[in-house]
Amino acid sequence: MGKYVIFVLCSFYSIAIGEDFAKSFLRISPDAVSRSIGGFNQAYSIGAIDLFINPALLSQHTKKELQFSNIIDLLSNQYASFAFSTPLGNTGHVGFGLVGRMNSNLPENGTKGVNIRNYNHYQFAMIIGYSRNLSPFSIGMNIKYFRLGYDEGEFYKAASAVGLDLGIHYILSKAFSIGFNYQTPVKLRWDNNARQPAPGRMGLGITWMPSYISDNFLRILLSSDQFVNEPIQINFGIILTPVMNKLGLKSFTLRSGIGNFDLDSHDKTSVLDNLTDSAPVLTIGAGLGIDTGTDWGINLDYCFQVKEYITNQHIITTRIRF
Repeated sequence: MGKYVIFVLCSFYSIAIGEDFAKSFLRISPDAVSRSIGGFNQAYSIGAIDLFINPALLSQHTKKELQFSNIIDLLSNQYASFAFSTPLGNTGHVGFGLVGRMNSNLPENGTKGVNIRNYNHYQFAMIIGYSRNLSPFSIGMNIKYFRLGYDEGEFYKAASAVGLDLGIHYILSKAFSIGFNYQTPVKLRWDNNARQPAPGRMGLGITWMPSYISDNFLRILLSSDQFVNEPIQINFGIILTPVMNKLGLKSFTLRSGIGNFDLDSHDKTSVLDNLTDSAPVLTIGAGLGIDTGTDWGINLDYCFQVKEYITNQHIITTRIRF
C-alpha cells in the first residue's frame, strides 16, 4: 500500500515538473556563439547550429557545416549538441541536429537561495530541418522529437513529444535584418499514457551593423523570447570583429551580452533545471576563424557565462566548414 501511494505521488510530481523541464530545455542556447551574445538571436546566422535557433537562417550559408558543443560547470551538468547542414542546389538547405543533457544526482541542500531537488534526469531532442532562399526572404521548417526522463530512487518516469518549428528571415539591407521563429505547442506523453501540454513559443530577433563605423566591425543584436501566456524575456548582445580576412585569419571576434532578462519577476524557488536555462545571465566570449585551404575552414568559439543564482558555465564550440 505504501509503495502504491508513493507511486501515485511520484506520478503527480512528474506532471508538476515535466512542463518546467520541457520549457527550459526548449529555451536552451545550444552553442558558445549564441550564448556569448546573451542568448540566441533569430536574425543572426551562425552556422549549422541555426537549425536550433531559426531554420530559415540555414539559407545564409554556402558550404556544408559541422558543429560540436559542450558545457562545463560545477554542478555535474553535462550538455552537448551536434549539428550538420548542407546546401541543396542554389536555394535549398537541409540540416540535422541532436542536443541533449544529463545531470548526475544533485544534493537536496539549497545553493544561493535555490531549492535544489534530489533527482537524476536526462533530456534530448533530434531535429530535421529544411530552408529555402526566396531573396530577400528565407523560410524554414523543423520537425523535432523530444524526450525526457528522470529517476527518483526506485521510480523512473519518461515522456516524449513531437513538435514543429517555423522560421522566417528578412534581409532589409546589408546592415539590418530581422528574424522570427515559432515553436508549436507540444504534448508530453508519459509512460503511463498521461499527457501534459507545453505551450507554444515565439521569438523575434534584430541585428544591426552601424555602417558609419566600418563594415563588419560592430554588430548590435536584440531579441525577445516568449512562451505563450508567459512574460517576455529579452536578450541583448554586441559583437566586435577587429580582424577580418587579415593576418592569415578569416576572423577574430569578441562578444558580450545580457540574456534572459525577464520583464516580470523571476521565481527564485523554481526547480533547478528551470533556473539553469532561464535565469538572468551575463556573457563574454571570443571566436577565431581560420581557413585551412580553398574549401576548408574551422571556427573555435568560447563563452564564459555568469548566471544569477546558479554556478557559472564555460561553453566551447567547434565549427567546421567544407
